[in-house]
Amino acid sequence: MEGTGSYGAGLARQLRADGIAVVEVDRPNRQVRNRQGKSDHIDAVAAARAALSGAALGLPKHRDGNVEAVRVLQIARRSAVDERIQILNQMRNVCFCADHALQERFEGLSPKARINATSALRPHKASNDTV
Repeated sequence: MEGTGSYGAGLARQLRADGIAVVEVDRPNRQVRNRQGKSDHIDAVAAARAALSGAALGLPKHRDGNVEAVRVLQIARRSAVDERIQILNQMRNVCFCADHALQERFEGLSPKARINATSALRPHKASNDTV
């Protein structure tokens, strides 16, 4: 297999579980790729030749155990941090577009203070609402 980083990881795991020997083949040399052009067909032939000649003897990662657990936790943390930044940006932008009284209420607050202040807001029925 060429590249067991993402899609190939599940396939490699299943093949190993079925008792099929799996050899991980490194990516083709960039200089050779540039001369011959990028092509999945050329890459597949190069990977097969490397595996058959014995040049590729790498065993794919098992993707289990402590290393995999830490990787999953890092992905979840990175996602949570990205979501937090998006939410804070949205809250700041909504406050910029709000009426003057609301803008003053949230102006100069730290992100944590803005979260606490906005989470305490409750909807109220204005006198001109028809609902």
